[in-house]
Amino acid sequence: MCNNLKSYLILGLAINALMFSSSTQAAIRWGSFDLKMNEIGVGVDGGKNKRLFVSLGSGFSTPKPYDAVLKYNRSNTHTFEVGGIKVKNGTTYHFDAIKYGATAPISVYDKMGKVDTYTLVFTNLPVIQITSVAAIQDINKVQGSFRLMSGEFKQDTGEIAMGIEYRGKTAQNYPKLPFGISLGTSSTLWKKSSDIKLLDLSKRSDWILDASYRDTSFSRNIVSHDIFRTIYPHNKGLPKGQTVIKGRLTEVILGTSYAGVYLLEEKIDRSLLDLKKITVPKVNGKEDWKKVDFKLSANSSVLYKSAFGDRVFFNTPPTLLKTNFSQEYPKLANVARWEPLKGLIDFVAKSDDDTFIENIEKRIDFDSVANWWLLVAATQATDNYNKNFFLAKNAGGKFFIVPWDHDATFGLWWNGAADPANTLVDASDNNLIKRLTQFPEIGFNEKLKVRWKELSGKNGAFDKAKLLARFNSYGSQLTQGGAKERNLLLWPKSVLAPAVANPQAGTSAYIGAFLDKRFSAMDAYIKSLPE
Repeated sequence: MCNNLKSYLILGLAINALMFSSSTQAAIRWGSFDLKMNEIGVGVDGGKNKRLFVSLGSGFSTPKPYDAVLKYNRSNTHTFEVGGIKVKNGTTYHFDAIKYGATAPISVYDKMGKVDTYTLVFTNLPVIQITSVAAIQDINKVQGSFRLMSGEFKQDTGEIAMGIEYRGKTAQNYPKLPFGISLGTSSTLWKKSSDIKLLDLSKRSDWILDASYRDTSFSRNIVSHDIFRTIYPHNKGLPKGQTVIKGRLTEVILGTSYAGVYLLEEKIDRSLLDLKKITVPKVNGKEDWKKVDFKLSANSSVLYKSAFGDRVFFNTPPTLLKTNFSQEYPKLANVARWEPLKGLIDFVAKSDDDTFIENIEKRIDFDSVANWWLLVAATQATDNYNKNFFLAKNAGGKFFIVPWDHDATFGLWWNGAADPANTLVDASDNNLIKRLTQFPEIGFNEKLKVRWKELSGKNGAFDKAKLLARFNSYGSQLTQGGAKERNLLLWPKSVLAPAVANPQAGTSAYIGAFLDKRFSAMDAYIKSLPE
């Protein structure tokens, strides 16, 4: 099956490459106009649907008048027509009533007559248009351009140079692919990038466009991160750092063809977490990483990502350690320093009970671990119990845990199949949680009990009504402007096996039933912890 999917992907890339190189004359002309409405550009879908995406500002859930000032290039030779009325460059067209999801015809004329007609599509979501100069790859970024347009945030980045690649592992087995993007201004932009603030997200150069193909709610990952940010807003000693990523729903146009709904997400890195940059001694004017002593707490700002393995915090040989984890900071060629991580894992795996009880809290922040464990256990993130998280350590501080990749949650399995709530909370493959909850004198169990009572109570982060309101809010964003329907037409659930892109698992009714059963299991689990 995997090989067939890869063949399908390669064929799709070949078709896309042909589309990019032989775009219709009309699509090329539309792009050259750089049409803007109220200073915000439009996304050009030059495929068979021939659409221009207009990102509206707030307040158009119901129809209301909309005055649009049109600006465009080539005004000395061309004129636009909307609703049968010619609109010259810099003048206003008055829409009597516009709401999210509305459409209207727009034509362009030259001195000989009508050149082409497209359909204006008024969306509530930001629109991202990306192009690449060559076929996108999995390993190395290729150059291209990026543009984000949002009426709500009054932002139009204009075209920005970028590097783009496919990202993810399992996600690349599906036809709708996720992307990793680095924004910059040079041919080595993925090495030397420009930090840019997009929407209300952080200022940075590296971004993720998550396809969310398997999760038809499009929001499990982002809801999980929203919850964690609510229950654990700041890492200790790092007031400027985030504890988890943020994201926004967008509509993406790849090349000149609509690509569907994507989540624009931040990446977890040193700057997001506000980790102190390591001071590296210089020899002959060049940094010498060999002279950095990572065993010293003052020098050991590190960030590790766990994405593989079925057991964690057990006695791990060096070769397996490097398989289960990747070092994200420092991340330089030929620089991988495992001493801090190995020290933590060896302590958890090898220390005797008395030593573990007395010293584990000196090595890892209990608040981050407790909040993280309640998140993964309550949402039944079984794919995250022992992987799919980050371990970070600021210079002079303790390790802390950062959640990551929470698509397979709230009753969804990793492959998109339904995973109904079960009554089991099993930490046997996570030796850190296993040992922390084994000894009540450590105080971790009491922290879990107090925290769960707070979070699961009325108006707590795990209150059922508040959780469903989060899902419904994102669901409303997808439906009110027609984005979900447009995405489904492009990526129907029948493309692959019915278990993938499961429509039932994306509904409020399914998630609500899941929460009832899972939270009951969580109550029993918390009550069972030794006191």
